[in-house]
Amino acid sequence: MVSDSTNKMTSFSAAIRAFKNTESTAKGMIDTIYNVLDQDSQATVSVVKEIGQIFEEDGLRDKAKDILEAINGFRAQVSFSSLVRMS
Repeated sequence: MVSDSTNKMTSFSAAIRAFKNTESTAKGMIDTIYNVLDQDSQATVSVVKEIGQIFEEDGLRDKAKDILEAINGFRAQVSFSSLVRMS
């Protein structure tokens, strides 16, 4: 998914680590993942949901909740942006 780019993998990992360590927000993590995935909103939602599930399974429920709230906001933003472009 990240086109075999070392820089993209590094950015992806750093975004998750920064969020986990409370050095960044869930929104910040999602924005980075979105850019790493070449602004593919469907891939971003899919990947971020999986990350949220991992956090949940690791007992980090507050972090998982933050991810869920942020991904819902991201989806709304993407939907709104596509509606604006259509008009």
